[in-house]
Amino acid sequence: MPQNIGIRGLWPGLPCNPKVVTRFFNADEGMILSASNNKDIHFTKLWVLKESILKYKGVGISGGLSDFSFPEYLMSDCFSAYG
Repeated sequence: MPQNIGIRGLWPGLPCNPKVVTRFFNADEGMILSASNNKDIHFTKLWVLKESILKYKGVGISGGLSDFSFPEYLMSDCFSAYG
C-alpha cells in the first residue's frame, strides 16, 4: 500500500533567526534554542523536522509550525551525535 512521506533537506547550519523562531516555533522551543551552544544546527534540524510533518500532512508552513512542538527532541542526545 503506498504511503505519503514528507521530506525536506537543508545543509546544516541554516542561520538561527530570532524573528523566525518567534514566529514559527513555540515558546518552549524558543527557550531551548536560545540556550543552545549550537543554535544554527539545532534550528536547522528542528525546522526540517517540523516542515517535513506539515508536508506529510499536505500543507505548507502556513499549516502551523508553532501548533506542535518537539521540546523533548531538542533536549535529547540525538543532537549531540550530529553536531
